[in-house]
Amino acid sequence: AAAKSGKHLEAESWLRRGYTDGFPFTSVQVSTMIDASARAGDPTRSEAWLARLQRLTAATAPAEAEVPRNSARPRGRPRGDAPTCMQPAHGAAMMAWARAGNPRRAELVLSSVLESGVVLESSMWNIMLDSCAKAGDAVRAEFWFAIGVRLSLKPTCGAYTCLLDAYTRSGAGLRAEHWLLRMLRDGIMPDIVCSTVLLSSCAQRGDLSRA
Repeated sequence: AAAKSGKHLEAESWLRRGYTDGFPFTSVQVSTMIDASARAGDPTRSEAWLARLQRLTAATAPAEAEVPRNSARPRGRPRGDAPTCMQPAHGAAMMAWARAGNPRRAELVLSSVLESGVVLESSMWNIMLDSCAKAGDAVRAEFWFAIGVRLSLKPTCGAYTCLLDAYTRSGAGLRAEHWLLRMLRDGIMPDIVCSTVLLSSCAQRGDLSRA
């Protein structure tokens, strides 16, 4: 309840109190803390909880619950559902860093996803691209766009818009046009968000004829 109401520190306090009393952390609880911390704008805490979730689901300790030392509960995997929490958990941690304007930390989270063998989904890919766009880091946005395509992810209007936005924010409007033409060649038409980014790019260059 505390986590849902935006009181992530209070939720963490209650969760740790239960752990001290012998109640193990579960993957669902830890995932909730990752999301709550991200929504509260606390990316450092969100990533710390992500690390705990990774330990819960590690191949060397495949138990669904992390059992405290003073708990009478036997170790082992009572349920095999923990790994299903990993993708949204990674996405939440990445989103936290994206909102904080730190695409490099979001990139570290995504890199750990790829290294751990978790399948990269479009949602995480788009979060990474959006993080780069908001920071005006066009080079990094283009790099991760290429990674996603290489991993057989299908670019959407949103993905292309992130590239256009990144180049617009970095002052490289002509490069943004290059990606617009590629998007059109792929049969994807601009939506209202994409059109707004394009207008901003033209206005930035004082090129009202193109707008």
